Amino acid sequence: MSKKTYKVLIVEDKAVFSEPLKMHINQDEKFEVMAVTDSVKDAYKLIKTGLPDAIIVDLQLKEGDGCDLLHQVRNTKDSLPIQPYVLVTTAFESETLTAMLTSGLVDYSFNKKNLSYSPDEVLKHLRYASDFFYRNRKPDKQMVTTALEREDMIRTRINSELNQYYMNQGSQGLEYLVEMIYLVYHLPKTENAPVMQLYVDVGKKYQVTPNSVDNAIRRLVHGAFIKTAIEDLERLYTPYVDIGRGAPRNKEFIIYVANKLREENL
Repeated sequence: MSKKTYKVLIVEDKAVFSEPLKMHINQDEKFEVMAVTDSVKDAYKLIKTGLPDAIIVDLQLKEGDGCDLLHQVRNTKDSLPIQPYVLVTTAFESETLTAMLTSGLVDYSFNKKNLSYSPDEVLKHLRYASDFFYRNRKPDKQMVTTALEREDMIRTRINSELNQYYMNQGSQGLEYLVEMIYLVYHLPKTENAPVMQLYVDVGKKYQVTPNSVDNAIRRLVHGAFIKTAIEDLERLYTPYVDIGRGAPRNKEFIIYVANKLREENL
């Protein structure tokens, strides 16, 4: 396999956005930009023939609509040897975009108007997401085995950490919590983890709403902090334990556990 592992297609009609993206992505040893196009028609041909691992699509194009391209990809997704990871960039938020995220048409979105938006942030997300690309490829068998073994090791360590709290074993909330911590563990900037977006991702996996994931985890963590002995809480959760409040917020707890495990260099 060549040094460049993953191919990225950029569908963008403004060079001021596409060129910095191309430059940042090509600087990473794992990625290469296979093409940049502003045409929905050409992009669809490139997806079928070039088989990119990921596509970055701007929803507002001079020629056609990025949404049209995504629907075309979805309609032929099962016939493609590689199912591309779909990341969209947009200058607006709408119900349409929310529907695209929750339906699985889009894997992640960036709002260009947000102060946090930058080509570097897009690349960082691609690095995080690439941990899951192998599920959409046909790589060497040993590479899959190694990836799955590492995934299992990390999940086992997360469960071991959570088992020290008084949590309801086997509950759906615990399953969601393990998944959330696992995802945050792989993020480049854990403190700024996009937890709301991850609720959407976990909801897709379990076919439930993001609110269902949030509420189930909140009940689980709240119950654990009520039932676990205070001396154990002070040992396990080193931030100040406010018994009056009952429990930390979901995001606080998820990020704390993820950071704790990251320091172990699993």
